[in-house]
Amino acid sequence: MEVLGITMVTGNAWRDEETLHTLRMLELTGHTNVPVARGAVFPLIRSQEETRLAEAINGKVAWVGAWGQGQTMLLETGGGVKPVAPDHLQSHGPYDVPPMQEGLPVTKAIEEDAAHFLIRQVRAHPHRVTVYAAGPLTNIALAIAIDPEFAGLTEGLVIMGGSLNPQPTIRNLPPARAMSSISGSIPRPRTLCCAPPGHEWT
Repeated sequence: MEVLGITMVTGNAWRDEETLHTLRMLELTGHTNVPVARGAVFPLIRSQEETRLAEAINGKVAWVGAWGQGQTMLLETGGGVKPVAPDHLQSHGPYDVPPMQEGLPVTKAIEEDAAHFLIRQVRAHPHRVTVYAAGPLTNIALAIAIDPEFAGLTEGLVIMGGSLNPQPTIRNLPPARAMSSISGSIPRPRTLCCAPPGHEWT
């Protein structure tokens, strides 16, 4: 398997913060040859304010990522592993980057945006690229809007958007309704309807 690149989108944290953490991770692990492309900062349709207003009707969203306290740590307790937001982490603007414990990266993201990077890689390697989308699908929706053949030219798309333990939470809303799903409320169906019959979606 070859990693052709990593594309960034606002999810657990804002895009620029996630980009710097990813670049630094690649430096620390000796993988600075992997390009990093910045993508969407905001969802195409659903906004932070719309989500806040909808909570009054539909109930609290279990996890809002960058719109809440930002990144969390996993803490192992007697009751299992639980996400914990450090006390010093506070919500911040989309272009603000809090101090990074691992230090700032020296390497930079490439100039090409995520959607065009995805299209270029899929066009260069038709039916050989599997896209793993671990966050909102905004970059993929943009790629499809630019190049309607994009989805059909991939080998497959693996998305994160469910739960291993989908127990009801507040007002019987499943915990799967978190940042990757709500901020992709328009990109997700737009993306999933665009692959040809028999195409692999995971």
